[in-house]
Amino acid sequence: MSSWLYQISPARAEMPVAPTPEEQTLVSAHFEYLSAAYAQGTVTWVARTLTVPYSGLAVVEAADEAAAASFLGGDPAVAAGAFVGRIQPLSVVFAHRGAP
Repeated sequence: MSSWLYQISPARAEMPVAPTPEEQTLVSAHFEYLSAAYAQGTVTWVARTLTVPYSGLAVVEAADEAAAASFLGGDPAVAAGAFVGRIQPLSVVFAHRGAP
């Protein structure tokens, strides 16, 4: 397994502060998707920024880039276009015990 940086940003700049009802539904599905992956150990860390530019970050454990990209594409909010995302290989240099 390798570590991958999963990074998303809203497709519509105002979405984090003024989401449409559809975006709210997609964000809920996104949260459930990451929560389930965290419970399974596929995702080991999740965070988001609180100011502009808004970003969501996670560390994903996957066998290869194709699997990491598939995980990103499986996010309901990414698949629906509410978020734009990317995956990059990640080398963890320092981590607290229990972190990736």
